[in-house]
Amino acid sequence: MGDLRAARELFDKMPQRSVVSWNVMISGYAQHGLFMEVVETFREMQMGDVSANYVTLVSVLPAISRLGALVLGKWVHLYAEKNGIEIDDILGFALLDMYSKCGSIEKALQVFTALPKESAKTWNAIIGGLAMHDRAKDALDYFSRMEQSGVTPSNVAYIAVLIACSHASLVEEGRSFFNDMINVAGLY
Repeated sequence: MGDLRAARELFDKMPQRSVVSWNVMISGYAQHGLFMEVVETFREMQMGDVSANYVTLVSVLPAISRLGALVLGKWVHLYAEKNGIEIDDILGFALLDMYSKCGSIEKALQVFTALPKESAKTWNAIIGGLAMHDRAKDALDYFSRMEQSGVTPSNVAYIAVLIACSHASLVEEGRSFFNDMINVAGLY
């Protein structure tokens, strides 16, 4: 933590700050789990004359998720769209995670649908989000769609679908997924 304080002191003494220096501070706070400081630094950046970029948004969204700050997360999403920042699978994952954890699974589904290409990470996020929101049938449907798209389920996807089965008391389906996880995918 001492290095982060020293970094902030240096940052505060900088006569001019670029998007890179802002991103370094935001990322440093995020890596240390100082989520309020991430948001505060992001707001300071917005008040200055430096525009946030792709890296800024990818760094700030997990903190927003942890704080449950849905309104700020929506603002970040809108900022990305208005400023032409590409929502690829990495930024898409961060948005999916934020919307799911902040209670807006419908918005997460919209983000997922709008992605130009899904990745294992984005499939995991939407399946996990659906499971978290007690939408077991939808989680199982998305798991099936993921397999049909050619993406190999990871242990994260299997855990999410097992959680969905558990929440909905889908014992037989859960056993089937567990057996597939062990015997077909070789995960355990």
